[in-house]
Amino acid sequence: MPPRRSRRAQGQHPAAATIGWLGDDLLAKCFSLLGQADLLSRAALVCCRWHAVSTRPELLQNVVFHAGRDGAAAVRAAQSLLRLLQQHGQAVRSLDLALEEYVELSAVGEMEVLSLLDGCVTVCAGSLERLKLHLMTGSYMLGAWTATAHRLEELRLEVEIFTVWATLEHLTSLRRLHLYAERWQLGSAMALPASLTRLRIEEHKAEEMPAQVGHK
Repeated sequence: MPPRRSRRAQGQHPAAATIGWLGDDLLAKCFSLLGQADLLSRAALVCCRWHAVSTRPELLQNVVFHAGRDGAAAVRAAQSLLRLLQQHGQAVRSLDLALEEYVELSAVGEMEVLSLLDGCVTVCAGSLERLKLHLMTGSYMLGAWTATAHRLEELRLEVEIFTVWATLEHLTSLRRLHLYAERWQLGSAMALPASLTRLRIEEHKAEEMPAQVGHK
């Protein structure tokens, strides 16, 4: 039997290398160049291997969610984000969630998205070091997640109506706090954490303030 001729001898070129040839570590480096929306809503859905690589802890340390104008799409995106974080939330160190007032949501839809985003914070709370909430669609009250956010060092809240901040005293690692609200509804048992070194308050229109904050 005559020996088989190589592809080159037959005038054929070897198959070109593809991204599928890369090891998981190199593939993760490629994925690190993607925006988060592309990573989680596109790359992660290609196949099981890509999903596993795209949800590696080093690629989920900084999570950003900005809802678009389409209200129905915002609800679906928030649901998807919560499902993802329920599995991988312990890897998140920085969480940035935004819901603008121009998003086309009914009152029920708005409540659903706010609840979903609060759930996202809750499942990540134990590992978070930085949290930014930009929720300009209604009232926001700090959730039970403050009891477990012991590593949180920076908190930025930008909300339309901010209700009560008594639970902030449980954030024992908090150093930087930025609060913005168009309307304030503060309770009587307000307190700030002793660890705080920087405080910025904008659009303050409340008569009551925490005891640690002096009045001019």
